[in-house]
Amino acid sequence: MNSRLLLLPTLFLVSLLPFAARAGSVSPTEGEALLNDLLRWPGSYGQLCDAFPVPSPIPLPAFRIQTEGEASFSQKNLALMKEKRAVLVPVVRKRLQGVDFTRHEKVQPNDPSVVGEAESRPWGPDPTLFSTLLLQVVRETKALEALPELIEVEARLHDLLAEIAKNPATPPPVMDGFMGCGLYPARQAQEPENAPEKDEATVERERNLFLAEAAHRDLLAVMGALLRFAGYEPILNSKLEADYGKGLRELYEKNEDLHAYKSKQDIPEAEREWIGFDQLHRLPHYKWEHVAIPYSEALRNQMRIWVGDYLKTKPGKP
Repeated sequence: MNSRLLLLPTLFLVSLLPFAARAGSVSPTEGEALLNDLLRWPGSYGQLCDAFPVPSPIPLPAFRIQTEGEASFSQKNLALMKEKRAVLVPVVRKRLQGVDFTRHEKVQPNDPSVVGEAESRPWGPDPTLFSTLLLQVVRETKALEALPELIEVEARLHDLLAEIAKNPATPPPVMDGFMGCGLYPARQAQEPENAPEKDEATVERERNLFLAEAAHRDLLAVMGALLRFAGYEPILNSKLEADYGKGLRELYEKNEDLHAYKSKQDIPEAEREWIGFDQLHRLPHYKWEHVAIPYSEALRNQMRIWVGDYLKTKPGKP
């Protein structure tokens, strides 16, 4: 398999009933329990084979998510979240409303379905945190209803990063939910070997700032993906879409293994975990590869305009 991820296959059984509540506590709803289980135990765990260098400012990963971690959703859980979309999406919206950039994660218990020694930690992020996997739930369920919450979190993160740039004393956001994202700043490779060693606090600050910037780009990418799923013509007819199609074609041309797939149905079921198919451009692609679109404030503002205009056409729930 031509994949940068070596995934340790696991069996994952998710109870659709709430966890047994401790005496005196209140049981979570079905949606809350299911979302917590999906995030805490996403079902597939494996070491990242490669980490990709990214320039500064971090580019937009077109309409996908670039902060992939060692924990990912199994095919079974991807199907489950789509089946249970109706109970998941309201909880996802509530979770986005409560994003707290000051909280550190609480280590989660091992996925009980993992037997024996695991290749990497057999659990996902703290389900109460903002995380890569939470964004993936939004994208996989095509949760257009969550656009108001996404645009609010994007504004908060954008403004916080801007404030830090003006005032370095501003505390950085805590980005524990994006740990092990498979990216690193390209500038690190340019640092001299004899550079002074940084203290732990400096390293942690730089890490959180880098991950916050990457998460901000993923927020924009997910918002764009939702508009694309909705068939929103302004984005489908945009330069962003054209640039994405061009980049997707370039990736396709360099990956000869993909040339046999002319439709989604041509992709074997066993390979769909790492090979996707873009219906608009009629091209297969490896899911870990991204079309990098240079970031600019103008692009960010345009995405927000598209989202705002789309929401104006959809009174109430999209």
